[in-house]
Amino acid sequence: MEAENKSNPTHLSQDGLKRLTRLFDDGRPIEFSTMKRSLTLVASEPWLARRDKAPLLLHSRYKTLYLDNCESDMTETKAREHFPREELMRHESRDLKQDASHFTKDFKNGTDGHENSFGGIPIDFETAMELRKIVLGSTIHVYSQDWRQSILDFYDLVGPFPYGLQTIRCGSRALTLCIQAYFLKHLIFGREYQSIQQAQNSLKPSEFERNRALARAMSDILWRAGERQRAYVCLRQDKRIIGPSNAYRDDDITEKIYIHVFTKFMDLEMFIKRHLAHFSEAKNGGCILFLYSLILSRTIQRIHEDMDSCSEKLLTDNEDSTPALVNLLLTGVATKMLHNGDTIYDEHGRLLTKALRGVKERGQIGYLYWDKNEADDNRTEVGSMLKVPKLPIWVTQVNKQFGLLFSTNIDLIRDWRTEHNFNLHYYTGLSSHGPTRLTIETRIGRQMRSKTQMAKKEELNRIPPLEHCIMTKWYGAEISWNGTIPFV
Repeated sequence: MEAENKSNPTHLSQDGLKRLTRLFDDGRPIEFSTMKRSLTLVASEPWLARRDKAPLLLHSRYKTLYLDNCESDMTETKAREHFPREELMRHESRDLKQDASHFTKDFKNGTDGHENSFGGIPIDFETAMELRKIVLGSTIHVYSQDWRQSILDFYDLVGPFPYGLQTIRCGSRALTLCIQAYFLKHLIFGREYQSIQQAQNSLKPSEFERNRALARAMSDILWRAGERQRAYVCLRQDKRIIGPSNAYRDDDITEKIYIHVFTKFMDLEMFIKRHLAHFSEAKNGGCILFLYSLILSRTIQRIHEDMDSCSEKLLTDNEDSTPALVNLLLTGVATKMLHNGDTIYDEHGRLLTKALRGVKERGQIGYLYWDKNEADDNRTEVGSMLKVPKLPIWVTQVNKQFGLLFSTNIDLIRDWRTEHNFNLHYYTGLSSHGPTRLTIETRIGRQMRSKTQMAKKEELNRIPPLEHCIMTKWYGAEISWNGTIPFV
Protein backbone atom coordinates (compact mmCIF):
# COMPACT_ATOMS: atom_id res chain seq x y z
CA MET A 1 0.00 0.00 0.00
CA GLU A 2 1.05 3.62 -0.42
CA ALA A 3 3.02 5.32 2.31
CA GLU A 4 0.36 7.93 2.87
CA ASN A 5 -2.16 5.33 4.05
CA LYS A 6 -1.13 5.69 7.64
CA SER A 7 -3.18 5.23 10.77
CA ASN A 8 -2.79 6.95 14.09
CA PRO A 9 -0.20 5.47 16.43
CA THR A 10 -1.32 3.33 19.34
CA HIS A 11 -1.01 5.51 22.46
CA LEU A 12 -0.01 4.12 25.84
CA SER A 13 -0.52 5.35 29.36
CA GLN A 14 2.47 6.73 31.24
CA ASP A 15 2.75 3.48 33.21
CA GLY A 16 2.64 1.48 30.01
CA LEU A 17 5.31 3.70 28.45
CA LYS A 18 7.62 3.15 31.42
CA ARG A 19 7.17 -0.63 31.18
CA LEU A 20 7.85 -0.62 27.46
CA THR A 21 10.86 1.66 28.00
CA ARG A 22 12.44 -0.91 30.28
CA LEU A 23 11.86 -3.66 27.71
CA PHE A 24 13.38 -1.57 24.92
CA ASP A 25 16.51 -0.71 26.92
CA ASP A 26 18.35 -3.76 25.56
CA GLY A 27 17.69 -2.68 21.96
CA ARG A 28 15.76 -5.81 20.98
CA PRO A 29 12.19 -5.95 19.61
CA ILE A 30 9.30 -7.07 21.76
CA GLU A 31 7.63 -10.18 20.40
CA PHE A 32 3.98 -10.87 21.17
CA SER A 33 1.98 -13.74 19.64
CA THR A 34 -1.64 -14.76 19.32
CA MET A 35 -3.13 -17.95 17.94
CA LYS A 36 -3.60 -16.42 14.50
CA ARG A 37 -0.56 -14.19 14.06
CA SER A 38 2.61 -12.95 15.69
CA LEU A 39 3.32 -9.30 16.42
CA THR A 40 6.69 -7.71 17.00
CA LEU A 41 6.86 -4.20 18.43
CA VAL A 42 9.92 -2.17 17.46
CA ALA A 43 10.70 1.43 18.37
CA SER A 44 10.86 3.57 15.21
CA GLU A 45 13.51 5.94 16.60
CA PRO A 46 15.76 6.00 19.67
CA TRP A 47 13.15 5.20 22.29
CA LEU A 48 14.15 7.77 24.85
CA ALA A 49 13.95 10.60 22.29
CA ARG A 50 10.28 10.09 21.32
CA ARG A 51 8.81 7.80 23.94
CA ASP A 52 5.43 9.58 23.79
CA LYS A 53 4.56 8.85 20.17
CA ALA A 54 6.88 6.17 18.77
CA PRO A 55 5.02 4.15 16.16
CA LEU A 56 4.68 0.39 16.24
CA LEU A 57 5.92 -2.21 13.80
CA LEU A 58 3.52 -5.15 13.44
CA HIS A 59 5.12 -8.39 12.33
CA SER A 60 3.06 -11.20 10.82
CA ARG A 61 4.46 -14.73 10.79
CA TYR A 62 4.20 -15.12 7.02
CA LYS A 63 7.53 -13.37 6.27
CA THR A 64 5.91 -9.99 5.78
CA LEU A 65 6.40 -6.96 8.02
CA TYR A 66 3.41 -4.64 8.24
CA LEU A 67 4.59 -1.18 9.24
CA ASP A 68 1.94 0.84 11.03
CA ASN A 69 2.32 4.65 11.19
CA CYS A 70 5.93 4.69 9.97
CA GLU A 71 6.88 8.35 10.25
CA SER A 72 10.58 7.96 9.61
CA ASP A 73 13.09 5.68 7.98
CA MET A 74 14.35 4.56 11.37
CA THR A 75 11.58 1.99 11.67
CA GLU A 76 12.55 0.36 8.40
CA THR A 77 16.21 0.44 9.40
CA LYS A 78 15.46 -1.41 12.62
CA ALA A 79 13.22 -3.82 10.75
CA ARG A 80 16.04 -4.66 8.35
CA GLU A 81 18.38 -5.31 11.26
CA HIS A 82 16.07 -7.82 12.94
CA PHE A 83 14.17 -9.21 9.94
CA PRO A 84 16.46 -9.01 6.88
CA ARG A 85 14.62 -11.64 4.83
CA GLU A 86 11.06 -10.40 5.21
CA GLU A 87 9.16 -8.21 2.81
CA LEU A 88 8.30 -4.75 4.15
CA MET A 89 4.83 -3.36 3.52
CA ARG A 90 2.99 -0.29 4.75
CA HIS A 91 -0.36 -1.63 5.70
CA GLU A 92 -3.38 -0.56 7.70
CA SER A 93 -5.07 -3.63 9.17
CA ARG A 94 -8.00 -3.52 11.52
CA ASP A 95 -7.21 -6.94 13.01
CA LEU A 96 -3.56 -6.10 13.57
CA LYS A 97 -4.51 -2.82 15.20
CA GLN A 98 -6.94 -4.67 17.42
CA ASP A 99 -4.25 -7.16 18.50
CA ALA A 100 -1.86 -4.30 19.22
CA SER A 101 -4.50 -2.59 21.36
CA HIS A 102 -4.96 -5.81 23.38
CA PHE A 103 -1.21 -5.93 23.89
CA THR A 104 -1.00 -2.33 25.11
CA LYS A 105 -4.04 -2.89 27.33
CA ASP A 106 -2.14 -5.64 29.13
CA PHE A 107 0.76 -3.25 29.75
CA LYS A 108 -1.56 -0.51 31.01
CA ASN A 109 -3.14 -3.01 33.39
CA GLY A 110 0.30 -4.11 34.57
CA THR A 111 -0.21 -7.79 33.64
CA ASP A 112 2.30 -8.21 30.78
CA GLY A 113 -0.32 -10.55 29.30
CA HIS A 114 0.52 -13.27 31.85
CA GLU A 115 -1.77 -14.33 34.66
CA ASN A 116 -0.15 -17.65 35.66
CA SER A 117 3.09 -19.02 37.05
CA PHE A 118 4.43 -20.17 33.68
CA GLY A 119 3.41 -17.21 31.55
CA GLY A 120 2.13 -17.82 28.06
CA ILE A 121 -1.04 -16.94 26.17
CA PRO A 122 -4.33 -18.24 27.63
CA ILE A 123 -6.25 -20.42 25.23
CA ASP A 124 -9.39 -18.90 23.78
CA PHE A 125 -12.71 -20.65 23.27
CA GLU A 126 -12.38 -20.83 19.49
CA THR A 127 -8.94 -22.47 19.64
CA ALA A 128 -10.14 -24.98 22.23
CA MET A 129 -13.06 -25.92 20.00
CA GLU A 130 -10.80 -26.33 16.95
CA LEU A 131 -8.31 -28.49 18.84
CA ARG A 132 -11.00 -30.86 20.05
CA LYS A 133 -12.54 -31.06 16.59
CA ILE A 134 -9.32 -31.90 14.80
CA VAL A 135 -8.37 -34.53 17.39
CA LEU A 136 -11.70 -36.14 18.29
CA GLY A 137 -13.98 -34.81 15.56
CA SER A 138 -16.35 -33.20 18.07
CA THR A 139 -16.39 -30.82 21.03
CA ILE A 140 -18.93 -32.99 22.85
CA HIS A 141 -16.82 -36.13 22.97
CA VAL A 142 -14.02 -36.10 25.55
CA TYR A 143 -10.82 -38.09 25.96
CA SER A 144 -10.94 -41.50 27.57
CA GLN A 145 -9.49 -41.99 31.03
CA ASP A 146 -6.49 -43.80 29.51
CA TRP A 147 -5.65 -40.83 27.29
CA ARG A 148 -6.00 -38.35 30.16
CA GLN A 149 -3.66 -40.46 32.29
CA SER A 150 -1.06 -40.87 29.53
CA ILE A 151 2.12 -39.01 30.44
CA LEU A 152 5.77 -38.89 29.37
CA ASP A 153 7.54 -40.73 32.15
CA PHE A 154 10.61 -42.99 32.18
CA TYR A 155 11.11 -46.39 33.73
CA ASP A 156 13.51 -46.66 36.67
CA LEU A 157 17.20 -46.27 35.95
CA VAL A 158 17.97 -49.58 37.67
CA GLY A 159 15.37 -51.53 35.68
CA PRO A 160 15.64 -53.27 32.31
CA PHE A 161 14.60 -50.13 30.40
CA PRO A 162 16.53 -47.13 31.76
CA TYR A 163 16.16 -45.57 28.30
CA GLY A 164 12.44 -46.27 27.91
CA LEU A 165 9.28 -44.19 28.21
CA GLN A 166 6.33 -45.97 29.78
CA THR A 167 3.27 -46.64 27.65
CA ILE A 168 -0.20 -48.04 28.26
CA ARG A 169 -2.53 -49.98 25.99
CA CYS A 170 -4.39 -47.12 24.34
CA GLY A 171 -4.07 -44.76 21.39
CA SER A 172 -1.46 -42.62 23.14
CA ARG A 173 1.04 -45.47 22.80
CA ALA A 174 1.77 -44.49 19.19
CA LEU A 175 2.48 -40.89 20.20
CA THR A 176 4.76 -41.97 23.07
CA LEU A 177 6.72 -44.39 20.88
CA CYS A 178 7.24 -41.74 18.20
CA ILE A 179 8.70 -39.49 20.89
CA GLN A 180 10.73 -42.49 22.08
CA ALA A 181 12.13 -42.88 18.56
CA TYR A 182 13.37 -39.29 18.49
CA PHE A 183 14.62 -39.73 22.05
CA LEU A 184 16.80 -42.65 20.90
CA LYS A 185 18.01 -40.55 17.99
CA HIS A 186 19.46 -37.96 20.37
CA LEU A 187 20.51 -40.45 23.06
CA ILE A 188 22.38 -42.86 20.76
CA PHE A 189 23.38 -40.77 17.76
CA GLY A 190 23.39 -37.26 19.24
CA ARG A 191 27.16 -37.09 19.72
CA GLU A 192 29.22 -35.66 16.91
CA TYR A 193 32.00 -38.21 17.45
CA GLN A 194 31.35 -41.60 18.99
CA SER A 195 32.45 -45.21 18.82
CA ILE A 196 30.31 -48.34 18.53
CA GLN A 197 30.99 -49.03 22.21
CA GLN A 198 29.75 -45.58 23.21
CA ALA A 199 26.57 -46.12 21.19
CA GLN A 200 25.91 -49.40 23.00
CA ASN A 201 26.59 -47.86 26.40
CA SER A 202 24.16 -45.03 25.63
CA LEU A 203 21.28 -47.43 26.44
CA LYS A 204 22.32 -47.08 30.10
CA PRO A 205 21.99 -43.30 30.49
CA SER A 206 22.10 -41.19 33.61
CA GLU A 207 19.12 -39.12 34.74
CA PHE A 208 20.67 -36.01 33.25
CA GLU A 209 21.40 -37.67 29.89
CA ARG A 210 17.93 -39.02 29.37
CA ASN A 211 16.22 -35.78 30.43
CA ARG A 212 18.41 -33.85 28.01
CA ALA A 213 17.68 -36.31 25.20
CA LEU A 214 13.93 -36.19 25.88
CA ALA A 215 13.87 -32.38 25.82
CA ARG A 216 15.75 -32.40 22.52
CA ALA A 217 13.44 -35.05 21.09
CA MET A 218 10.28 -33.11 21.95
CA SER A 219 11.80 -29.90 20.63
CA ASP A 220 12.93 -31.65 17.46
CA ILE A 221 9.42 -32.93 16.69
CA LEU A 222 7.71 -29.59 17.36
CA TRP A 223 10.32 -27.57 15.45
CA ARG A 224 10.02 -29.89 12.45
CA ALA A 225 6.22 -29.56 12.49
CA GLY A 226 6.59 -25.77 12.61
CA GLU A 227 8.74 -25.85 9.45
CA ARG A 228 11.78 -24.87 11.52
CA GLN A 229 10.40 -21.36 11.97
CA ARG A 230 8.15 -21.58 15.02
CA ALA A 231 6.90 -23.93 17.71
CA TYR A 232 4.12 -23.87 20.28
CA VAL A 233 4.21 -25.48 23.72
CA CYS A 234 1.05 -26.04 25.76
CA LEU A 235 1.13 -26.20 29.55
CA ARG A 236 -1.80 -26.84 31.83
CA GLN A 237 -2.67 -24.67 34.83
CA ASP A 238 -5.07 -25.51 37.67
CA LYS A 239 -7.38 -22.57 37.00
CA ARG A 240 -9.74 -22.87 34.04
CA ILE A 241 -9.58 -20.15 31.40
CA ILE A 242 -12.68 -20.60 29.26
CA GLY A 243 -16.09 -20.82 30.85
CA PRO A 244 -18.61 -23.66 30.53
CA SER A 245 -20.68 -23.86 27.35
CA ASN A 246 -23.40 -26.07 25.92
CA ALA A 247 -21.32 -26.43 22.76
CA TYR A 248 -18.25 -27.69 24.60
CA ARG A 249 -17.83 -30.50 27.12
CA ASP A 250 -15.00 -30.08 29.63
CA ASP A 251 -12.11 -32.53 29.68
CA ASP A 252 -10.18 -30.81 32.53
CA ILE A 253 -7.19 -30.17 30.26
CA THR A 254 -8.07 -28.19 27.14
CA GLU A 255 -9.86 -25.40 28.99
CA LYS A 256 -6.87 -24.85 31.34
CA ILE A 257 -4.08 -24.45 28.77
CA TYR A 258 -1.60 -21.61 28.36
CA ILE A 259 0.31 -21.53 25.08
CA HIS A 260 3.93 -20.47 24.62
CA VAL A 261 5.33 -19.43 21.25
CA PHE A 262 8.97 -19.78 20.18
CA THR A 263 10.80 -18.60 17.08
CA LYS A 264 14.24 -19.90 18.08
CA PHE A 265 15.07 -23.56 18.59
CA MET A 266 17.43 -22.95 21.51
CA ASP A 267 14.74 -21.06 23.41
CA LEU A 268 12.28 -23.87 22.72
CA GLU A 269 14.64 -26.58 23.95
CA MET A 270 15.55 -24.62 27.07
CA PHE A 271 11.89 -24.02 27.92
CA ILE A 272 10.93 -27.69 27.49
CA LYS A 273 13.93 -28.79 29.52
CA ARG A 274 12.88 -26.42 32.30
CA HIS A 275 9.28 -27.70 32.31
CA LEU A 276 9.89 -31.35 31.48
CA ALA A 277 8.35 -32.51 34.74
CA HIS A 278 5.08 -30.86 33.71
CA PHE A 279 4.57 -33.55 31.06
CA SER A 280 5.13 -36.37 33.56
CA GLU A 281 2.47 -35.35 36.09
CA ALA A 282 -0.69 -37.45 35.85
CA LYS A 283 -3.09 -34.56 36.36
CA ASN A 284 -1.67 -32.62 33.40
CA GLY A 285 -2.21 -35.22 30.69
CA GLY A 286 1.28 -34.90 29.24
CA CYS A 287 0.50 -36.77 26.00
CA ILE A 288 -2.51 -34.55 25.27
CA LEU A 289 -0.46 -31.42 25.97
CA PHE A 290 2.23 -32.57 23.57
CA LEU A 291 -0.39 -33.47 20.96
CA TYR A 292 -1.86 -29.97 21.22
CA SER A 293 1.63 -28.44 20.99
CA LEU A 294 2.25 -30.47 17.84
CA ILE A 295 -1.04 -29.39 16.22
CA LEU A 296 -0.51 -25.70 16.95
CA SER A 297 3.09 -25.86 15.73
CA ARG A 298 1.94 -27.25 12.41
CA THR A 299 -1.22 -25.06 12.57
CA ILE A 300 -4.73 -26.44 12.17
CA GLN A 301 -5.08 -24.98 8.69
CA ARG A 302 -1.94 -26.71 7.41
CA ILE A 303 -3.03 -30.02 8.91
CA HIS A 304 -6.33 -29.76 7.04
CA GLU A 305 -4.36 -29.07 3.86
CA ASP A 306 -2.07 -32.04 4.54
CA MET A 307 -5.06 -34.35 4.95
CA ASP A 308 -6.92 -32.79 1.98
CA SER A 309 -9.99 -32.44 4.18
CA CYS A 310 -11.43 -30.19 6.85
CA SER A 311 -13.53 -33.00 8.33
CA GLU A 312 -10.77 -35.55 9.00
CA LYS A 313 -9.51 -36.09 12.54
CA LEU A 314 -6.24 -37.31 14.02
CA LEU A 315 -7.72 -40.04 16.23
CA THR A 316 -10.07 -42.81 15.18
CA ASP A 317 -13.45 -43.43 16.81
CA ASN A 318 -11.63 -45.81 19.18
CA GLU A 319 -9.09 -43.06 19.94
CA ASP A 320 -6.29 -44.88 18.13
CA SER A 321 -3.70 -42.89 16.22
CA THR A 322 -4.33 -42.45 12.50
CA PRO A 323 -1.59 -42.63 9.83
CA ALA A 324 -1.90 -38.84 9.53
CA LEU A 325 -0.92 -38.40 13.19
CA VAL A 326 1.96 -40.86 12.87
CA ASN A 327 3.25 -39.01 9.81
CA LEU A 328 2.86 -35.68 11.60
CA LEU A 329 4.98 -36.99 14.48
CA LEU A 330 7.65 -38.58 12.29
CA THR A 331 7.89 -36.18 9.35
CA GLY A 332 6.14 -32.99 10.46
CA VAL A 333 3.49 -33.32 7.74
CA ALA A 334 0.07 -34.88 8.44
CA THR A 335 -0.35 -36.85 5.22
CA LYS A 336 -2.78 -39.78 5.34
CA MET A 337 -0.83 -41.96 2.92
CA LEU A 338 2.47 -43.78 3.46
CA HIS A 339 3.73 -44.09 -0.11
CA ASN A 340 6.39 -41.92 -1.74
CA GLY A 341 5.37 -38.60 -3.27
CA ASP A 342 1.99 -37.92 -4.86
CA THR A 343 0.00 -40.63 -6.63
CA ILE A 344 -2.06 -39.41 -9.58
CA TYR A 345 -3.11 -42.79 -11.07
CA ASP A 346 -5.07 -45.68 -9.52
CA GLU A 347 -4.02 -49.35 -9.68
CA HIS A 348 -5.69 -49.67 -13.09
CA GLY A 349 -3.79 -46.71 -14.58
CA ARG A 350 -6.74 -44.34 -14.56
CA LEU A 351 -6.16 -40.69 -13.68
CA LEU A 352 -7.38 -39.82 -10.19
CA THR A 353 -9.65 -36.82 -9.72
CA LYS A 354 -7.40 -35.72 -6.85
CA ALA A 355 -3.79 -36.69 -6.22
CA LEU A 356 -3.04 -38.77 -3.13
CA ARG A 357 -0.37 -37.02 -1.09
CA GLY A 358 2.41 -39.16 0.26
CA VAL A 359 5.74 -38.74 2.02
CA LYS A 360 8.03 -36.52 -0.05
CA GLU A 361 11.26 -36.56 1.95
CA ARG A 362 13.38 -39.28 3.48
CA GLY A 363 12.79 -39.16 7.20
CA GLN A 364 15.22 -39.60 10.05
CA ILE A 365 12.90 -42.14 11.68
CA GLY A 366 11.41 -45.02 9.69
CA TYR A 367 8.03 -46.75 9.76
CA LEU A 368 7.04 -50.37 9.03
CA TYR A 369 3.50 -51.71 8.77
CA TRP A 370 1.85 -55.14 8.58
CA ASP A 371 -1.73 -56.28 9.18
CA LYS A 372 -2.79 -59.92 9.03
CA ASN A 373 -6.28 -58.98 7.85
CA GLU A 374 -5.01 -57.46 4.59
CA ALA A 375 -4.90 -59.58 1.45
CA ASP A 376 -1.44 -60.28 0.05
CA ASP A 377 -2.28 -58.50 -3.21
CA ASN A 378 -3.79 -55.46 -1.51
CA ARG A 379 -1.51 -54.56 1.36
CA THR A 380 -0.85 -51.05 2.62
CA GLU A 381 2.09 -49.59 0.74
CA VAL A 382 4.90 -48.05 2.77
CA GLY A 383 7.33 -46.14 0.58
CA SER A 384 11.11 -46.12 0.77
CA MET A 385 11.05 -42.64 2.33
CA LEU A 386 9.84 -44.35 5.51
CA LYS A 387 11.32 -47.82 5.04
CA VAL A 388 14.85 -46.49 4.53
CA PRO A 389 15.34 -43.72 7.12
CA LYS A 390 18.52 -41.80 7.84
CA LEU A 391 18.87 -43.54 11.22
CA PRO A 392 18.36 -47.23 12.10
CA ILE A 393 15.15 -46.59 14.04
CA TRP A 394 11.71 -47.75 12.92
CA VAL A 395 8.28 -47.27 14.48
CA THR A 396 6.29 -50.43 13.74
CA GLN A 397 2.56 -51.10 13.56
CA VAL A 398 1.76 -54.80 13.63
CA ASN A 399 -1.91 -55.78 13.72
CA LYS A 400 -2.72 -52.28 15.05
CA GLN A 401 -0.16 -52.63 17.87
CA PHE A 402 2.70 -50.14 17.91
CA GLY A 403 6.30 -50.92 18.75
CA LEU A 404 9.84 -49.76 18.05
CA LEU A 405 12.76 -51.44 16.29
CA PHE A 406 16.21 -49.88 16.58
CA SER A 407 19.90 -50.60 16.30
CA THR A 408 22.86 -48.89 17.93
CA ASN A 409 24.96 -49.46 14.80
CA ILE A 410 24.70 -46.45 12.46
CA ASP A 411 26.38 -48.48 9.69
CA LEU A 412 23.18 -50.47 9.28
CA ILE A 413 21.80 -47.74 7.03
CA ARG A 414 25.17 -46.69 5.59
CA ASP A 415 26.80 -49.96 4.52
CA TRP A 416 24.71 -52.63 2.77
CA ARG A 417 27.13 -55.35 3.87
CA THR A 418 26.09 -54.75 7.48
CA GLU A 419 22.60 -55.94 6.56
CA HIS A 420 23.79 -59.51 5.99
CA ASN A 421 23.63 -60.25 9.72
CA PHE A 422 22.64 -57.73 12.39
CA ASN A 423 20.75 -57.25 15.64
CA LEU A 424 17.67 -55.13 16.35
CA HIS A 425 16.17 -54.19 19.71
CA TYR A 426 12.38 -54.33 19.93
CA TYR A 427 10.63 -52.07 22.45
CA THR A 428 6.92 -51.66 23.18
CA GLY A 429 6.96 -49.50 26.31
CA LEU A 430 4.86 -52.07 28.19
CA SER A 431 6.19 -53.46 31.46
CA SER A 432 4.87 -56.94 30.56
CA HIS A 433 7.37 -57.19 27.68
CA GLY A 434 10.97 -57.69 28.70
CA PRO A 435 14.09 -56.74 26.73
CA THR A 436 13.95 -58.28 23.26
CA ARG A 437 16.88 -58.64 20.89
CA LEU A 438 16.28 -59.98 17.40
CA THR A 439 18.98 -61.31 15.08
CA ILE A 440 18.25 -60.86 11.37
CA GLU A 441 20.12 -62.88 8.76
CA THR A 442 19.57 -61.96 5.11
CA ARG A 443 22.40 -63.65 3.17
CA ILE A 444 21.02 -67.20 3.25
CA GLY A 445 17.51 -66.15 4.21
CA ARG A 446 14.52 -68.12 5.44
CA GLN A 447 14.38 -71.74 4.32
CA MET A 448 10.84 -72.96 3.64
CA ARG A 449 10.63 -76.70 4.41
CA SER A 450 7.15 -77.31 3.05
CA LYS A 451 6.76 -78.54 -0.50
CA THR A 452 3.04 -78.27 -1.21
CA GLN A 453 1.23 -74.96 -1.60
CA MET A 454 -1.10 -75.63 1.30
CA ALA A 455 1.75 -76.67 3.59
CA LYS A 456 3.68 -73.51 2.66
CA LYS A 457 0.65 -71.38 3.51
CA GLU A 458 0.33 -73.05 6.91
CA GLU A 459 4.03 -72.51 7.53
CA LEU A 460 3.71 -68.82 6.66
CA ASN A 461 0.78 -68.50 9.06
CA ARG A 462 2.97 -69.82 11.87
CA ILE A 463 5.49 -66.99 11.38
CA PRO A 464 5.07 -64.37 14.15
CA PRO A 465 3.45 -61.13 12.88
CA LEU A 466 6.49 -59.02 13.84
CA GLU A 467 8.66 -61.15 11.57
CA HIS A 468 6.22 -60.53 8.72
CA CYS A 469 6.55 -56.80 9.41
CA ILE A 470 10.36 -56.98 9.36
CA MET A 471 10.25 -58.92 6.10
CA THR A 472 8.41 -56.03 4.42
CA LYS A 473 11.85 -54.37 4.46
CA TRP A 474 14.21 -57.37 4.49
CA TYR A 475 12.31 -59.83 2.35
CA GLY A 476 12.85 -63.49 3.19
CA ALA A 477 15.04 -62.77 6.22
CA GLU A 478 15.66 -65.42 8.84
CA ILE A 479 14.86 -63.96 12.25
CA SER A 480 15.91 -65.32 15.64
CA TRP A 481 14.32 -64.19 18.90
CA ASN A 482 17.37 -65.33 20.90
CA GLY A 483 15.45 -67.27 23.51
CA THR A 484 12.52 -64.85 23.89
CA ILE A 485 9.10 -66.34 23.25
CA PRO A 486 7.52 -64.36 20.36
CA PHE A 487 4.79 -62.12 21.76
CA VAL A 488 3.94 -60.04 18.68
